[in-house]
Amino acid sequence: KLRLLVTVIVTLVTGGITGCSNECSNKVTGINLSSPGNNPIRVRAEVNTISPVEIAVEYWPSGAPDSIYITSFDSSGTSHYPVLTNLQPQRAYKYQVISRIDGCTSRTKEYDFTTSAMPLWLEDLSRVICPDTSVLPIEFRKGYVMVYRRETPGLISILDARGTTRWYHQENGTGFKVPHFTLTGNILSI
Repeated sequence: KLRLLVTVIVTLVTGGITGCSNECSNKVTGINLSSPGNNPIRVRAEVNTISPVEIAVEYWPSGAPDSIYITSFDSSGTSHYPVLTNLQPQRAYKYQVISRIDGCTSRTKEYDFTTSAMPLWLEDLSRVICPDTSVLPIEFRKGYVMVYRRETPGLISILDARGTTRWYHQENGTGFKVPHFTLTGNILSI
């Protein structure tokens, strides 16, 4: 009886694993990366799948596998467009696509990409000159500041205490007026 029970359990587990792997593995048919607006710190992935699945992208700096970022899983479909954020310019990254359907999860092999340099005009846009950082408020030293440009092309950027651009969005043909954070953490601007 014990041998029969072990055989049944092994068969169920093996069948469950095989069934799961057949259910959601190898669903990704194509992956393309692009940088909308030539923004090197924000990369958009276009992932196509054979059948409807939820996908997310897991990514990390090359050589730093402990610094993993992951996009949220999107809704089920065959065309997916997750955005990779918190990237640094001129840095190599590794990534893999995770697909999920009915509790079954599958991963692609690891791929590589390298972000481009920041545009020169953006690097020259802000400079922090503060020889004595102790005079900076602690909130600014540990946080960020949002700056914007009303002239065309419009620009909203978020800078850290060193003046490094951590996020930005540029819009041609218009400027930004009075941008601010909403209670839900979105940026609202005229």
